[in-house]
Amino acid sequence: MSKSNTSASSVGASRGGSSVSASAIVAPVVESGSHILRIDGYSRTKGLGKGEFMASETFAAGGSLEAKYTISLLDQDGNLVPSYSDTGQDTFEAGSDDGSWGFDLIKRSELEESVYLKDDVFFVRCDVTVFKEKMFTKAVPVPEVFRAVIRQD
Repeated sequence: MSKSNTSASSVGASRGGSSVSASAIVAPVVESGSHILRIDGYSRTKGLGKGEFMASETFAAGGSLEAKYTISLLDQDGNLVPSYSDTGQDTFEAGSDDGSWGFDLIKRSELEESVYLKDDVFFVRCDVTVFKEKMFTKAVPVPEVFRAVIRQD
């Protein structure tokens, strides 16, 4: 194989007489951030009915774009409790207050009997990764398909 064929584009590279092409699905990350919420006075929240909520302070993690998030219960030392975690992806608008969402991380009875609620206090952490743009597909030269980073250009 000549040197020019080794650096061939995604179309037309060959291996053993058959054609090989390559493409990449890319989801660039722009920023990640975390927010820890301390619920102090848990027993007073028990009066909230189903669907009622107390909102945390807002926090920024990269603007208004598609984001992946993980909401986790923390132990009293600030460590994640993997069995009480929820992950998802949604679109968030900066400055928008048009809706709220909640999570069923742990049943009230489980929390009240656990070591995670101490002195009427427990903690929740929200980890957010904001994508620079929507994912895209791109043809890439075969030799570059195994490189660590694939750029949009």
